Formats: sequence, C-alpha cells, structure tokens
Amino acid sequence: MVGKLSGATRNGLAVSPLTATWDRSAASIDWSGDGKTIYTTADNLGNHSVFAVDTANGKVTTLLEKGNNAFVGEAGDRLVVLH
Repeated sequence: MVGKLSGATRNGLAVSPLTATWDRSAASIDWSGDGKTIYTTADNLGNHSVFAVDTANGKVTTLLEKGNNAFVGEAGDRLVVLH
C-alpha cells in the first residue's frame, strides 16, 4: 500500500495531492499546531525516517534520516519521535 498525502479545502470540495511525486509511503502522521506542516514517518533507504511536509506546496524535508523512527508528534514547542 502506498500512503500518499492529499490536502482538501475546509468544505472538502477540492482535494489535491501533496506528495504525488514523493517516492515514499507515509506511515505515522501528525499535523503541526499551526496546520502548516504534516510530520510523518516512512521507510527510507533501509531506515524508517521522519519527514516534514509543507501543506502549502507539498515540499518534503527529511528531519531525521537514520534509525527506526516509529512515531512522530508535536508536544508544545517540541517534536517528539519514538526512536
């Protein structure tokens, strides 16, 4: 199964893919408090990495590449990762 991320308008009428060109399958996901970023984990070159997806443009940034990172979430002003 490929877990691609999509965004929708608040009324749910317009859905657009955020990660259509990203060659990973999103696993654990968490929205940032301001709604501007989706934090996710995904298999990545023999690791289970942590990524940030910009909800405005779908740009994916690797935050933590190495290790088996099973969960990611926000806790106040910190990002919590089960590593």
